[in-house]
Amino acid sequence: MLLLVLHIPKLIILNKFKIEYIPRTAGVASSAPRYFQVHQHRTGLRMEWTTPLNYHAERYLIEYRSPEEELRRGETGEHWRTVTTVPGSETSYMWHGALSNHNYYMRATAVDYAGIHGDASNVVHVEFTQKGKAHGTS
Repeated sequence: MLLLVLHIPKLIILNKFKIEYIPRTAGVASSAPRYFQVHQHRTGLRMEWTTPLNYHAERYLIEYRSPEEELRRGETGEHWRTVTTVPGSETSYMWHGALSNHNYYMRATAVDYAGIHGDASNVVHVEFTQKGKAHGTS
């Protein structure tokens, strides 16, 4: 029996072109959640986004960084922290854990069924001055 093995980056083909393993579409970058926005709410911050193009998300990873928290912890550089993960069928999330008088940088990342993280969305800066008041820019 003749065994044909071809190695193409991130694609292995065995025995008469039977596809054995494909971790992600070869040569195609995953797409980030689009139009990521953060809105003020009297009890926290509401994030909304549009699904990525050409990418099926199993879940979304919502992350933040806060210069005030990094300073308090003695950290240098950017340290992204997870707020939560949201099912891939959802395109919004309400975060009630934002602290008054903190700056937040928020983003979302799509994660596929294999656990591969796509590109991060745009980053939105929010100055959360007190419960019920937020000022955001992207």
